Amino acid sequence: MNKKKKVAVGLSGGVDSGTTAMILQEKGFTVVGVTMRLFDHQDKEIESARLVADTLGIEHHVVDFRDEFEDVVIKYFKETYEKGKTPNPCLKCNKFFKYGKLMDFCKSIGSDFFATGHYARKIYDEKTDTYKLLKAISSRKDQSYNLFQLSQEDLKYLIFPIGEFNSKEEVRKKALTKLNIVSKKSDSTGICFIEHKKLGRYLKEVNSSSVKEGNFVDKEGNILGTHKGLAYYTIGQKRKLGENLSFNYVVTKIDSEKNEIILGSEKDLITTKLVLKDTNFINPNIVLPFDSDIKVSQWSEVYRGKVLEKDGDIVIEFYDPVRAPAPGQAAVFYIGDEVIGGGFIK
Repeated sequence: MNKKKKVAVGLSGGVDSGTTAMILQEKGFTVVGVTMRLFDHQDKEIESARLVADTLGIEHHVVDFRDEFEDVVIKYFKETYEKGKTPNPCLKCNKFFKYGKLMDFCKSIGSDFFATGHYARKIYDEKTDTYKLLKAISSRKDQSYNLFQLSQEDLKYLIFPIGEFNSKEEVRKKALTKLNIVSKKSDSTGICFIEHKKLGRYLKEVNSSSVKEGNFVDKEGNILGTHKGLAYYTIGQKRKLGENLSFNYVVTKIDSEKNEIILGSEKDLITTKLVLKDTNFINPNIVLPFDSDIKVSQWSEVYRGKVLEKDGDIVIEFYDPVRAPAPGQAAVFYIGDEVIGGGFIK
């Protein structure tokens, strides 16, 4: 790479993004820091990102996307729970903001590349003239699942330095050389835009119907008890169903129209087929059908299956039964370490 190239780094104020900026600066890039303001309670993170930029002596931009984030991510989050599904706001944010509006901003200020602290890798395949998205070296920290919506044009512009590290501890050790200020910061957890991190409380604050009480019923419609609200439950859940229900039953379906949670047994959760929507293939040379390793959530076990097209839909047919895939989550396809693509579970 041309050492005089300009790279914009998405700075969150944490150790991964700060170390990303430091590494690229050491490689001779002209580094610029960019931080998204997505909600009001971000002052500490933005101040930390600014401190990283000042320590490295780089330019720093804060881009305010609060109104758009409210309209796109928060609205989707609330409505998905109200439909009885399980949202993944990180996937929505990555597509529309981090690798969407923020990346566009980076191009507008003349950046040749955009880098983030995501644990993933990319390579260029000269034989096929395509970019490939790969799992991170550290399987424990791998975040490639969250990036299945990227395109070839996106990958051309992206750099993922942290994906080459063996562990988070190794990243922290690297940060110590220049960024002691963030080297010991703990990983952020929970949903970033919920300041108090309490899902039910937040959904009540935004007047969501997903926290309205309703009935637990069996497959025949017989009432078994009262649930606290659709948002408190997910397919496959056995715990916190209430006295005499927990562990005797499992959540098998969520009916948003009737505001009912259907309870059943483990055998009701088993499936060998999924239908997807909004499917994206990163590798443009892939030919359907193909065999693949498949993850049905960020931390799910890996399943084997065939990805094919049927009646206009992308469908997965699994070789072994899969337990409790949740509508609203994504199923992501891998061949070896390469992310082929993925789609949202209908």
